[in-house]
Amino acid sequence: MQTKLFAPGMILCFIVVSSGCSQTVDPGRSDGGKVVRVDLGTDHEDVTLNEISSSATVTLEQLALVAWPDADLSALGADLVGVDGFRPASKSTCRGLIPVPGDLLARGVLDIQTANLTWDEELGYSGCMQVRGLERLILVSADDAHVSVDVVLGQDSQRVDLRFQPTQEVDGSNAVALDGIVSASGMTQSEDLYLYDLESLEGIMPGQDLSAAPLDFSALKDGFVDVADGGLLWRSFPDDDDRWDLKTLSAIHLIEREGEPVSVQVVLGDQEVEVALGTLDTVAMGAERLVALHEVISASGLASTPEEYVFDFEGSDGFRPSLDKGLDPLDWEQLASGWIHPITASLTWSPEASIPSAWHVSNVAKVYMMVP
Repeated sequence: MQTKLFAPGMILCFIVVSSGCSQTVDPGRSDGGKVVRVDLGTDHEDVTLNEISSSATVTLEQLALVAWPDADLSALGADLVGVDGFRPASKSTCRGLIPVPGDLLARGVLDIQTANLTWDEELGYSGCMQVRGLERLILVSADDAHVSVDVVLGQDSQRVDLRFQPTQEVDGSNAVALDGIVSASGMTQSEDLYLYDLESLEGIMPGQDLSAAPLDFSALKDGFVDVADGGLLWRSFPDDDDRWDLKTLSAIHLIEREGEPVSVQVVLGDQEVEVALGTLDTVAMGAERLVALHEVISASGLASTPEEYVFDFEGSDGFRPSLDKGLDPLDWEQLASGWIHPITASLTWSPEASIPSAWHVSNVAKVYMMVP
């Protein structure tokens, strides 16, 4: 496909603030010759960014209309793919923002040298929408045929559209991993806490209907769904049990494991207090019940004015975000946006708080209080 050319023009550049997410940073090219592929249906066009405008940035709307001048963007949405394969909908906090409505593409801005994407700050988009090194802009219609999978926990469920999830080739098919579907759903931040049953399009569930042992999360890593027809693919059947050989997949069901609440140590200087998470009140966060981090600190009784301190966490493996990632400890206000699972001791943070991903510590053993 030949690269399209476009006469230079002026654009409006928005000032934006992006928060961190785990993507590879594309250094771009010094000549500004970054090329982005724009898909529409089964066709695509390649567009060189510095041939759209003489400015340092271009909008996604400009990019889309250079590739497809006759496209009615108001009838389309857009998916985004980074140079490292990153897709925003793979993150639960951004899944509901994809596809981006076509009338918002004018508010997404690309640097012509790096193709790093930022958004008008008034949109309030999470950090996972700030794609670094945009490689593809995929235009889709609401009427496009597509496959979705429901992720179910109790009475709650989330539907994951497979069009917008990262794919890999499995047995010659373009497919999405089952564990990725669960993670993208945002139903839980503690995937290992659950067992899993699958449901076919015909309503057959191997665990419930065929007496197969439910799967643990690691077994889902060998299972995939064909994005073309919803077919269930396995690199190997779990425990060589062909009862999991379902033709199509419609839902993944989470089954809560039995488990006992755990304790964490709260440390202030040479003082250390054990706090039993099972003794603290929980709040509903989605389909789970979690303990607010403020409650953990208050229960320790180590300080009457905890807002005067900053905080760090240590996992059972010794990992500490401030020491191992060089991050500043969190203050009391930031701690207000965090919760801990009473059984897995894994941390969950409000998406609105833009807490770096390194703070999603698993199996917390210690919480450190420190003087700033």
